[in-house]
Amino acid sequence: MPRVGLYLGILSTVLQVCLSVLLFLRGMHRRLPFFFAYSLFSIVSQIGSILLYGHYLAYFRFFWSSEALYAILGFLCLYEVFHWVFRNFRGIVWFRFLFHAMGIVMLTVAGVRSF
Repeated sequence: MPRVGLYLGILSTVLQVCLSVLLFLRGMHRRLPFFFAYSLFSIVSQIGSILLYGHYLAYFRFFWSSEALYAILGFLCLYEVFHWVFRNFRGIVWFRFLFHAMGIVMLTVAGVRSF
């Protein structure tokens, strides 16, 4: 791994650790548990990527399995933050299904565009 890439990887991990500590100290890990889990997983994933960089097969498997978990955790984070930000609109019936509908639309567009 080039030195610049290694330094950027370490810097992003340090910043992610700072974010996780700040979330924990302010009690946001209770309010946004999926976002906190995403932040912790990001730290573990980055450290694993740095350690496994020289081993092609192990790095390949680790990278793609962590990307799958990133996608799942990312969607759960979006769901959590969407409902937290728009909590005042819960009374509107159609608004409850807006996130799910937009998720289906996004997956449909991605499926159509992939062919």
